[in-house]
Amino acid sequence: MAAYSETAEQLVSVTVLAAAETMSDPADLINRGIEALGKASIDLPAFSTLDRLVNHLRTQVHTRMYDQVAVRLTADVVAALDGLLTVPPEAATTPFNRLKQTPGPARPETIRLWIERLHWLNNLIDPDPPLADITHTKLRQFAAEARALEVSELLAIARPGRRYLLVLSLLRQVHAQCRDELIEMLLRRVRKTQAAAKEKLKAFQEQHRDVEEKLIAVLGEVLETAKEGESDTDTGRRIRALLAEQGGVEALSQQCETVSAWHRKNPQPLVPAAGLDGDSLGDTGSQPA
Repeated sequence: MAAYSETAEQLVSVTVLAAAETMSDPADLINRGIEALGKASIDLPAFSTLDRLVNHLRTQVHTRMYDQVAVRLTADVVAALDGLLTVPPEAATTPFNRLKQTPGPARPETIRLWIERLHWLNNLIDPDPPLADITHTKLRQFAAEARALEVSELLAIARPGRRYLLVLSLLRQVHAQCRDELIEMLLRRVRKTQAAAKEKLKAFQEQHRDVEEKLIAVLGEVLETAKEGESDTDTGRRIRALLAEQGGVEALSQQCETVSAWHRKNPQPLVPAAGLDGDSLGDTGSQPA
């Protein structure tokens, strides 16, 4: 095993700097450094040596990210971000606290609140341009850090770039979660509506089973008449008489179209063109097109 040296410290630095692009926990970063030294067959230094080095490198990476975000912010965006941390006139809390509060479980009865929330978020700052090139894992960690802080704690952060990065990370996460909740709610509603439509279709098929059997019986009689007919003229006359006895060509044709429509096993005509908050399947008494 080689002794820990300046070369070994450089190896740890390169490893930790790369890992710090996606990791924040010092323990994870120290473990990465230890793994690199182990693979290189280098003796471990004192834990305090690794701890100081890792924390210094972690701070270096984070500082670069804070400064990177800060230089991308315009005066208008900075003013908007500062506004999230102040209580507007006639409001009870800051917009930042509103970011951390959801309308409750995403259900049809709360969908209007979720839609209003999405509109509100859409009218805030677009967090993606300032956060470009920062990994998703890192943004998720920054968002978790911001969510755990109070407004007073954010305002006490001396480096504005860090404060803005935390707020932007949370804003980005909240926006994505709001869209995901609405999409998932829509999918659940669609699945529920389709299942109800399939049940309706099954009921209609059962309801028209007698008509279907009657039409099959009529067809059988028509075929039997065709076999017994002495001529085409005689066969046609007898078939017309038979059809007239069963209600006439128009009525039988209508019954045939109805049975054929429900026989296709397509529940789509029974799916209503309604909003997510509609509870009924609408009028399903008509035939599908």
